[in-house]
Amino acid sequence: MIELSPQQRQIVSATRNAAKLLLIGWFAAIAIVVAKLLSHSSTISVGGIDFPVRHAWVLVSVLTAAHLFVSYFLIQAIRNYLADDPDQEQRKAILDEIKAESNPFVHGLIPRVKASGPRGVWHRMQVSDPSAWVAYVASLVLVAALLPWSAAPGGLRWETGPGLWVFTGLAMILVEVNWLAGSAWIVWLSRIHVDDDRSTPARGAANNDSPSPLPVPFVVTLLFVTLGIAATLAVLPVLIVLSPLLLILGRYIRS
Repeated sequence: MIELSPQQRQIVSATRNAAKLLLIGWFAAIAIVVAKLLSHSSTISVGGIDFPVRHAWVLVSVLTAAHLFVSYFLIQAIRNYLADDPDQEQRKAILDEIKAESNPFVHGLIPRVKASGPRGVWHRMQVSDPSAWVAYVASLVLVAALLPWSAAPGGLRWETGPGLWVFTGLAMILVEVNWLAGSAWIVWLSRIHVDDDRSTPARGAANNDSPSPLPVPFVVTLLFVTLGIAATLAVLPVLIVLSPLLLILGRYIRS
């Protein structure tokens, strides 16, 4: 077993901190969903501190800011390490250490392989990567925690008025920011072990040996769907009010 240098231990330690922040956020999101759905509690306790469930976005925003901070310095540490052009065996030792972590966000991590095609360049998440599935599930739970709803007799009660769209938009932004930050440092970790020039053919090209990629992050799709619904609902009342005027105007133009 290769003994890690101080520079390598710095990367491993920073990765642990980033993954730990994601795990804390995930546990907090689960607690929020449970509080809304089952216990009907108005507060949750995180690290001995009580947070109002209604203002869970404040807690998530703080964790997101910390995640961005840690991600930045983790990426800088990796860049500085790669600038020294370490040998492949030393690179592999870092990723092996991280993959052995118990944190589900990095446990069993498979390096993201760069792929290029008509849509540009992206890094694939493999179906056999447990950490990839954890990221998807965690994002879904976080969305459920931040959306403005609560359990009520007979069903769910949703926020009404502008608050519904404000909190929905905020949920999408926080989830997307964390996804992008996490993707950034995961890709840089992958560059430690995988040569950045290595690529796979574009999706649909003949390559039976390449792993199946996971679909496009659902948070991206969900963001556009939410924005589309919000835009439709925002414009619909205006169209209803203006429809008589539009009909009159249409008849006037045709005449």
